[in-house]
Amino acid sequence: MNELIEAKVKKEENRYIHRWTEENITVENDRWAPVIKFGKKKIYLPKKKDETRYTAEEAAAFTLEQVKEFIEAQIPGAFAKKTKAAAKKTATKKAPAKKKAVKKKAAKKK
Repeated sequence: MNELIEAKVKKEENRYIHRWTEENITVENDRWAPVIKFGKKKIYLPKKKDETRYTAEEAAAFTLEQVKEFIEAQIPGAFAKKTKAAAKKTATKKAPAKKKAVKKKAAKKK
């Protein structure tokens, strides 16, 4: 049982290659190749020019700018400055016109 726990701990130690917590970006070891996690999205690294995948050692040499380029290639506008939506103007509602009270004429005495 302890062997399984030790294997799990060792696997978790090697999970992260790079971590940029303020940018919410990590480069992690995946089952087959390193991947980039951006928020909740998993982005696979593109293949190199010779059609081979990046290794963990090559991924360890990536800079934050290179990783952002990979993310931007797969998610256009991922790092574009988001503008706040213009505040909606609430239309001022006019108070409904008050109905004039109809005056009743006094009943005539006979």
